[in-house]
Amino acid sequence: MVQMTAIFYTLAVVLLAGDKFSERQFDPHRIGRTRLPDLREAIEHQTVLREKSSMKSVVRLAVVVGLAAMFLGVFGAVARPQEARAETRGVSIKSFAFSPATVSAKVGEAVRWINDEDAVPHTVTTEAAGGFNSGRLNPGDSYSKTFDTVGAYQYFCQIHPRMRGVVLVGDATGAPGTPFAPLPAAPLSARMTGASENPPVTTPANGTFIATPGTDSLKWQMQLSGTGLLVAHIHSGAAGTNGPVVAFLYGPDPGKNLVDVGGTLTVANLVGPMAGNWKAFSDALAAGTLYANAHTPANPGGEIRGQIPSSTPPRPPATGNGLASSAGSDHYLPLGVLATLMVLAAASGATYVRSRRSIR
Repeated sequence: MVQMTAIFYTLAVVLLAGDKFSERQFDPHRIGRTRLPDLREAIEHQTVLREKSSMKSVVRLAVVVGLAAMFLGVFGAVARPQEARAETRGVSIKSFAFSPATVSAKVGEAVRWINDEDAVPHTVTTEAAGGFNSGRLNPGDSYSKTFDTVGAYQYFCQIHPRMRGVVLVGDATGAPGTPFAPLPAAPLSARMTGASENPPVTTPANGTFIATPGTDSLKWQMQLSGTGLLVAHIHSGAAGTNGPVVAFLYGPDPGKNLVDVGGTLTVANLVGPMAGNWKAFSDALAAGTLYANAHTPANPGGEIRGQIPSSTPPRPPATGNGLASSAGSDHYLPLGVLATLMVLAAASGATYVRSRRSIR
């Protein structure tokens, strides 16, 4: 760059100083020795030379200005890529993790994520609704985001929500978000995806619904990851068909990207065609004609869905009435044993009496 600057200034000095060497000066001492016609000719010739010299000066000045513009353009073209590289932070997505998970950036700097996996897609999505979202990043794809405001930006992968990271801009502090606790084992479990919707929805969002049925209740838990999750229900309908809402699970909410909720449904929570009818709900659960469905602004009819597998309704507890009940059996067993022993003793006594009489 120093050499380019020296060359530019050398050319400028040579071009601007060229007028002194090209202009022919008029000698006034020759007037007394020159005839009048020759004097007029000399003056006219000198005027022409000065006009040409002025034009050359203008041309030289234009060349200098052009060289200056070219110099600034070359300097800017060389400097700008270096500045851009200096203001971009990098995050690698590899082995189901963001590396580094915590990255610091100045206001105005950009962060670039690249999926370095061999065959696994990921997303870069803020935990807070309304933030940035990369969409699906296939292996080799990248995503960049410039941060203009101080703050801690926690993000995750929609497809693998245990993957968490954070961007700290300015003097902000913070750490990646805490992943959901693993769901416990449950008799009923449904994986919620866009492919299960009718019609299917292309989305990286996903979730899991689990449940444990009781005689008059359903204990459930649900974990969802996506963008703008507004509300979730249980609907009535077989796989591949759509049906009405029969119970609310979550929302309505202005929209979240991560949802981890649970509760217990009873007859009081049923709505629509099953309102007040727990038997109808229990029968549908046993038949496998209920499904969990989560809705978003992009897909108000449902973005991810999971068909709840069929179950065998639990039997009512024994009442204890009659001999068939386990409680009655406990009472009658000792009496039966005692009666048997008494019969055997009586029979033995009668046999002994008869044998004594026959001896006599």
